Amino acid sequence: MKKTVVGAFLVLVVAVLAVGCNGNSSPTTPSPSLILSPSGQATALPSSSVSPSDPTAAVGPARAAGAGTKFTLTVSPSTETVPGGSNCKFSMTPTGPNSLTGVRVQIFGDISPKTAQTPDLSQRYTTIGINLGSIGLFCTTGKGSRGSYTITATATGIQYPINGQTQTASATLIVN
Repeated sequence: MKKTVVGAFLVLVVAVLAVGCNGNSSPTTPSPSLILSPSGQATALPSSSVSPSDPTAAVGPARAAGAGTKFTLTVSPSTETVPGGSNCKFSMTPTGPNSLTGVRVQIFGDISPKTAQTPDLSQRYTTIGINLGSIGLFCTTGKGSRGSYTITATATGIQYPINGQTQTASATLIVN
């Protein structure tokens, strides 16, 4: 007798936890259309549109933590014009929702097209936390660097939940 009562109680506890956790450990408000079958599986009342023979219908799908989490990368100014033989500076800024503040990204800056006169970049590779400011990308132009160049910054997430996610932004450098 005691084994039957304890067994039924455990089935009830497991079923209540399965229905109440919605796949992501956050409690849900019980729905009046849910009932528990004698086998401990959640089913719906006949008036519901969910079939009572589908025991998974009452349990929500599990989502991977951080799924769809995005950050953005901006390069500013969008265009900078400088005379040949001078310096320039662009700011690379990763931003995202508050939940990503401090999550680290690697940022790589590049310039194209590549010629013998292409301006030199410094601070091309660095890491920074999202929403923690900007990183300067500095360039030095030569007298023969006249032309238009594209500055491209690529940020790659290196911490959970954005590990491996990549964002790219670009700006234009005009050397007179």
